[in-house]
Amino acid sequence: MANKLKKIPKEKIEEGIQLSLKKSSEHLDGANALIEKNLLDDSVAMIEFGIEEFGRAVILREMLNEGRETVKIRAWKNHDFKYKRAFLVLPLKTKTIWEQTVPYMSAMIAGRRMGALSARNVLGYPHRKEMETISPEARINAIFIDYDEETQRWQNGVRANDDKLKLVIADIRENIATFKF
Repeated sequence: MANKLKKIPKEKIEEGIQLSLKKSSEHLDGANALIEKNLLDDSVAMIEFGIEEFGRAVILREMLNEGRETVKIRAWKNHDFKYKRAFLVLPLKTKTIWEQTVPYMSAMIAGRRMGALSARNVLGYPHRKEMETISPEARINAIFIDYDEETQRWQNGVRANDDKLKLVIADIRENIATFKF
């Protein structure tokens, strides 16, 4: 499958871009409805689908601008590839769905992994920022449970904040509205 190509006639590419942007917007509508029901994990998955469809529009725009009619099927179906293509356009801040400032000492007491911790970090910079970002992997983590052998705990969902998710949706919608091809 690595070398198989999908052929899309040039006259159909603009239609594909419009449909991808429309589908992205529909996923964001679904995400908003899920936020209102406080189903944040499900909303994260829908936002990720919206990002991937936006990424598909970026891929199609690249094809249009380069005069290509083919795309590798593997790339066309690859979640990471579409995600990365989307973030060639979307602002990086759009990735953050949860963040919190945590005192270093509280994190140590809670037993969180902190990497190398120097005295300067504790004395000069007493806080650090934790964050959760949206990605194809976060989408999977948001909708399925899994057992983490390292921590010996069940993992269920991702950390997300409804206000942050609404900002992410607004950023993506703004980019959909201003998408040029």
